Amino acid sequence: MLAARGVTSDEQLRLSLEGLIAPGALSHIDAAASLLADAIEAEARLLIVADYDCDGATACAVGLRGLRMLAAGSQASVDYLVPNRFEYGYGLTPEIVDLAAQRQPDLLITVDNA
Repeated sequence: MLAARGVTSDEQLRLSLEGLIAPGALSHIDAAASLLADAIEAEARLLIVADYDCDGATACAVGLRGLRMLAAGSQASVDYLVPNRFEYGYGLTPEIVDLAAQRQPDLLITVDNA
């Protein structure tokens, strides 16, 4: 089962924090952080789009709470959308983008949409 999921070494099974990628090593993280900071400063409408499984719901909740804390004191708004996978498909489908666009966000943030 693990091999079918792409696990090739014992190191990939470690659940400790040491096994996580450092935030600074994530691709384009500086650009993403600047984009978010600028959007909050501009009091933008942010919309998180998440999958409805357990890791998608967790990522959505963490993102929602974190971004609302960062936007505290500004007029920026942070909302979320968890579309029905059976109705709109999995991942960031064109149908989900259309659904999100109806809310007229200034910035769309996806979590667990791979």
